[in-house]
Amino acid sequence: MRTQLTLLIALLGWLGCFQTTLSAADADEEQKLISVLQSTAGPAEKDAACARLKFIGTSRCVPALAALLTDEQLSHSARYALEPMRSDEAGEALRGGLARTKGLIRVGVINSLGARADTRAVPALIELLGDSDAGGASAAARALGQIGGPEAVKALRTCSRSSATTLHDAAVDGLLRCANRFLASGQPSDALAIFEQLDSTGEKDWVQVAAFGGRVRASGAAGLSLVLHALSEGAGPSQIAALQLVRDLPGPEATRELANLLPNLRTTVQIALVDGLAQRGDPAVLPALVALANTALPAVQVPIIHALGELGDGSAVPPLAGFAASGSSEMKAAARQSLTDLHHGNITQTLINLLSDGNAQVQAELARALAARGDNAAVPRLLDLAQNGPDAVRKSALQALSVLVDDSQLGALVDFVLQAKNPTGRADAVEALNSAYQHITSQRGHANPTPLVLGLEKGSAESRVALLPICGGLVDPKIRAALRAALRSDDPQVRSAAVRALSETTDPECLEDLVNLAGSTQEDSVRSLAINGGVRLVTQEEAVKLAPAQRVAALKSLLTSASGPEQKRKVLAGLGEVPDVEALGIVEASLNDDGIRNEAARAAIKIAAALPATQTQACEAALKKALVAATDKGTRQAVQAALKEIQTNSDYLMNWEVAGPYQQGDKDFAALFDVVF
Repeated sequence: MRTQLTLLIALLGWLGCFQTTLSAADADEEQKLISVLQSTAGPAEKDAACARLKFIGTSRCVPALAALLTDEQLSHSARYALEPMRSDEAGEALRGGLARTKGLIRVGVINSLGARADTRAVPALIELLGDSDAGGASAAARALGQIGGPEAVKALRTCSRSSATTLHDAAVDGLLRCANRFLASGQPSDALAIFEQLDSTGEKDWVQVAAFGGRVRASGAAGLSLVLHALSEGAGPSQIAALQLVRDLPGPEATRELANLLPNLRTTVQIALVDGLAQRGDPAVLPALVALANTALPAVQVPIIHALGELGDGSAVPPLAGFAASGSSEMKAAARQSLTDLHHGNITQTLINLLSDGNAQVQAELARALAARGDNAAVPRLLDLAQNGPDAVRKSALQALSVLVDDSQLGALVDFVLQAKNPTGRADAVEALNSAYQHITSQRGHANPTPLVLGLEKGSAESRVALLPICGGLVDPKIRAALRAALRSDDPQVRSAAVRALSETTDPECLEDLVNLAGSTQEDSVRSLAINGGVRLVTQEEAVKLAPAQRVAALKSLLTSASGPEQKRKVLAGLGEVPDVEALGIVEASLNDDGIRNEAARAAIKIAAALPATQTQACEAALKKALVAATDKGTRQAVQAALKEIQTNSDYLMNWEVAGPYQQGDKDFAALFDVVF
């Protein structure tokens, strides 16, 4: 214990020495800054000195700062340092500055005195209320408002009653400041007297709004009656102020009284009051909002719907579902959003319970809401509705399930397809199943293919035809195998559906299947589908990563299989997207085909523009041949422009190489040149 006491005494002594050292350092710095202010230094240097003195200055620096108050360039800097100083000397310097300054400089001094709430400046400021300088008089009025006190209030009241517009406004502003100071300091009766004086039709609207708000705050429990009365009156500043106060009125009683007032108000006031009640966050207003929602004009119903979404619990679900099912387009959108936003109580269970009741349109909206909310707990009930509910509800239930099901529930959606009793029901089920697969894939990267594959194996021909299009959007070995099996089906409709699905595939492993199909089929329509699918897979699917040689090989095979100009044009368009010299060679050979000369020329332009400068000779040769082969005027002009650009770049490169042998840095530049050109 003695040791600890000894250490504590030593620490305190050290801190005292440290503080003394700091004080001495500040004193030295302060004296240097004072010397700057008293020297012939420029304004910038003196301004910096004032800025530093604001933080370390003492009464020692006040005379030097006071001397600058009359300086047009440095008065603000001096006030910046003096204003926060709590010493009497600083206040005396600023008060003394009133007599030594005029115009804007004096306005600045007045503002500083107001900011300091300098009560000793009140007599001088009162005297300035009668000054011929309107700017100074107005500044004095505002400063008196910041300082406050009975003497200031009395002077400002007199000034507000007898002065012209500008000074009157400043005096009123000062009175409002005084009243708010009284209110903040626990003197509501003094504040109320001022607010009641200013809440007069003779004052401007902004004054009446501020004064009424002050009256309410200063009146305690009686303030609610003032607000209710103002809301019930005609339009005016008091009503505007009352609406502004709705959100912050204390107590549940305020919510009830305001809610009771709702049915008797004008439409515009109802809208504003509903918004204020929603901001209060008090669910006690819900019954009144629900009741009003059924009788109010549409302009009021939409804000009520938004308020129900913010405040509502399960009791808000039925009216919101009703609005979503049968309201105007604006009301439907608002109600659907509110059903999604509800968060008080067990909303999910309420939605599920109500699915069994009401008309089909309401049930459909409930299902939509469950999907939008991502409420997976609703899946079992939605599955039941999708199987046994009326048609309108069945479709909505399926749409909700497409968002909510996981891998383990995909089989149920497949069964809906297999068990559908009519084409419409089957199409709805397929749409939901496809959306579910896409949703799960986008969320997790992969969806379970087994339910779909099993459906393709055991389903009827109609079901298989319906299910096969889903395969086009999935990448999986099992799906790939199912597609290939369907292509070998004895049923022509199944084969046709398999071809269409294959032509829409995003699976790069199916490229060979498309190429083989295009080369082996005897049906021109099937060949067109295969070619279109192959070209798309090679050039348009970002997820498909193939080397240029693979792309060119596939497109070359497809071009060989093409049986007419349209199919060839499709392949040429694909070749134009592959910046490869072999692709350019294939396109160049196609320039001899009369039916596709112009398309081949345009493809050559695209490839040549993308090839590096090292392939200039091949590009130039192909473009020259294209210029001869093209028959379309626009195509010929495009070839000429491309050829000119190639030749210009080639000449530049030749001139650069002729300049002499280059070192490593030049080789690097040559490589960069290839990339650019």
